[in-house]
Amino acid sequence: MPTQAYTMRHPPLPPALVMQRERLKKGIDHDLRMKQITRMQRSIRSRRLFWVDAQILERLVIKNSNAHRQSKRFRKVEMARRLIHRLKELDIGVVVCSMYAMFWDTHTLTKCEGPWNYIPSREVLEYVMHRLTSAALILDKLRYTLQAVFANHAETVSLGHYLGHMVVFMAVSSRLYDHAGIWMIEIERLFDTLQPWHTAFPSAFKKEVDRQQWEGSQVDQTCPPDLLRRARTDALLSWAGVSSLPGILESTPESLSGPTDTRTDNKKEQKKEDQGMPSVPGLGMDEDDDLLDLGAVVART
Repeated sequence: MPTQAYTMRHPPLPPALVMQRERLKKGIDHDLRMKQITRMQRSIRSRRLFWVDAQILERLVIKNSNAHRQSKRFRKVEMARRLIHRLKELDIGVVVCSMYAMFWDTHTLTKCEGPWNYIPSREVLEYVMHRLTSAALILDKLRYTLQAVFANHAETVSLGHYLGHMVVFMAVSSRLYDHAGIWMIEIERLFDTLQPWHTAFPSAFKKEVDRQQWEGSQVDQTCPPDLLRRARTDALLSWAGVSSLPGILESTPESLSGPTDTRTDNKKEQKKEDQGMPSVPGLGMDEDDDLLDLGAVVART
């Protein structure tokens, strides 16, 4: 059975072929779809608040690893940290922006102005959708882990142990949970916009045999409408044993401490999008870490 591309750490890269806009299929309001994608790509890449809290968690892990690394609650924190590293390695913002820039046949977003006269191939959009699905699986697993982090530290607070230490971890995990949920909503919206639109794009290959040679006999790059939902459901079943969880596999997740106003948070992040994304130290991890492989992430608890 072919391997789904979203489970691979390094799926086959699509041909970087740019074609004329006239090759798009007629009968679709392409300009409307482009306006939607312009707004969505800006929101997906402006996740500064998430990475600020991720850096805070990184420093907390480094400062407290010697004293607490044997505890169950700290092992959950380290798992969340590794998932964040995997998400940063995926670099979904760069993937989406690279696709977006191809509509202007450029490599920088500063030149993406005025009418768009070019289009990427259908394979580029399929690659992006599989990468979006990969990011969604990591975010689901991260939010599930952050729930456990919050619950474990809240239990320790009730016992009166390490009160200040526990409250800080609870606050950071709650904020990361909120930001990851907002990010997930943006990924779902972009996927739902790209999926029906990508069928209007021409293929980069003249013959089906050429496409099969590019994919390989063991890789499936196709993107049916239920790809994202099915992948998330299968992953949730594999590491949680259920097909849905409140706040995980829902269209409007709620925070650990109450509902979140996604519009307010998006406005705050869009104001800071030009400030860049802070780096998260400590990305050098052991190659045998199963959390670096999405195929293993969805297969193990």
